[in-house]
Amino acid sequence: MATACGWIIIALAVPPMVARFFPAYQLFQASRATLQPNMQFAAVEFQEPSLVWYFRSRVRGFLTPLKKRTAAEFMSEAGPRFIVLPTRVAGEIFANPPASWRFFTVSGFNIAKGKRVDLTLVLKAE
Repeated sequence: MATACGWIIIALAVPPMVARFFPAYQLFQASRATLQPNMQFAAVEFQEPSLVWYFRSRVRGFLTPLKKRTAAEFMSEAGPRFIVLPTRVAGEIFANPPASWRFFTVSGFNIAKGKRVDLTLVLKAE
């Protein structure tokens, strides 16, 4: 009984304490004030469930997985939207973005892949 209670306490206490080290959580915290319920969102090379867990609490759109070649097209479509992608890819694709777009960049540990990642969220509020 004591072991089961110990595991329950660990399961409830540890995730909130370590979430701040995860890049999806960091991006959500950095951008949450600019998110709108009617936004569409996509991701390139980072389709972790945590993106859905955090961002769907503010955004009604569903995560759209994209390839690098379709990221610019997604962002050029009408309406408010954002895309999450590796920072190096964001620099390649969005080298000259419109002045109204916002960029949020974080570094963290991708537990699913077992490595550090640098992610950028590119947001078009329109």
